[in-house]
Amino acid sequence: MATIRDTGRPLRILMVAPTPFFAHRGCHVRILEEIRALRAAGHEILLCTYGLGEEVPEVTTVRGLSVPWYGKLTAGPSWHKLYLDLLLAVAAFRSVRGFRPDVIHAHLHEGVATALPLSRWFGLPMLGDFQGSLTSEMADHGFFDHWRWGARVFARLERWINRLPEEVVVSAQPLAAAVLEDRGDDAVSLVSDGVDAQTFRLDLAARRQIRERLGFSDDVVVVAFLGLLTPYQGVDLLLEAAVEVIAAVPSARFLMMGFPGEDAYHARAQALGLGDNMRFTGRIQYDESPAFLAAADLAVAPKLSPTEGNQKILNYMAIGLPTVAFDTLVNRAMLGDLGIYAQYGDRASLARCLVQVASDPVMRADVGRGLRRRAAEELSWSDGALQLDSIYARLVAGRPSLDSRTPLSRVQSNWV
Repeated sequence: MATIRDTGRPLRILMVAPTPFFAHRGCHVRILEEIRALRAAGHEILLCTYGLGEEVPEVTTVRGLSVPWYGKLTAGPSWHKLYLDLLLAVAAFRSVRGFRPDVIHAHLHEGVATALPLSRWFGLPMLGDFQGSLTSEMADHGFFDHWRWGARVFARLERWINRLPEEVVVSAQPLAAAVLEDRGDDAVSLVSDGVDAQTFRLDLAARRQIRERLGFSDDVVVVAFLGLLTPYQGVDLLLEAAVEVIAAVPSARFLMMGFPGEDAYHARAQALGLGDNMRFTGRIQYDESPAFLAAADLAVAPKLSPTEGNQKILNYMAIGLPTVAFDTLVNRAMLGDLGIYAQYGDRASLARCLVQVASDPVMRADVGRGLRRRAAEELSWSDGALQLDSIYARLVAGRPSLDSRTPLSRVQSNWV
């Protein structure tokens, strides 16, 4: 295993994730799949997260104290996170004393800020794992719309946090450049999102079952979207583009899988005259998503953030779905020359690309095979685990192995 090769021993890794894990969205998928890949490489992982979210049996989890008045599972900023992060810090502090990790792996900028006192107090090296810009994400969610100076304040805070960890990994190249500029050193690595190509693959039986369940006949062309139903994910643009697509390709149908706001978007689709040509499923469980994606003929990923990862694209690729996306560095890093790229933020260009792919079954088959091959051969989570292992090795170099630690099997998977 890479663990033995690089460090000479398995490592204990305390992950700090200021989010309601697990909630079936991209950020949580990255956390889950990193844990799976690192465990396969021989490491022991303890995850500290908020006091809400679904349990994943294979992930040993310690949660901050839950509060009855907060149950938000969707992405986006909230003032409630100020005290949720404090409760998470207390849970992580108590976990460090029993688990005695070798490394703290802090997810997101909030995770780094939360884990900083632990890192300094216990002398533990810390890795920051960023999936996007803190300030950009808050702006995407409208957090600064009524706070004139908010963006400037949080931009300074983000630059400070970027410099705190001993090393940083990011999921997308544009973010790597920004973090590198803030840090002024070379301790920034690109660890791209990956995909489990054994789980995400075309299952013809599942395809038939889901299409029958949704009422899609064999002669319709299904366009899949999987993700959060929000403006920054490009859903508003997609609905407008869908009107043009269906006018040009009457057999096209849109399968909209995600939350929140499915009721509001369904009403808007009806107002646009899309009728039964656009189906909304609501939230799809992560382990159900391969079957639902198998029901599609092509996929669309109109996310508008230029720096955040776009995990759904990798799942589309592994299923073998030709994918239409906006032309960004993040999307090109995954799709390469096999992507069908629309001009960034342009509804008409998005519609033209969708019409092109929906109208050409030969193209769909050829591109789909290429994307499946690329996902399986070049974009696996195990590659990311190897990168992380090498980074951990640098962080623990020269540090003694900790003993007298609580066995992982005895760590409580609740408030400790």
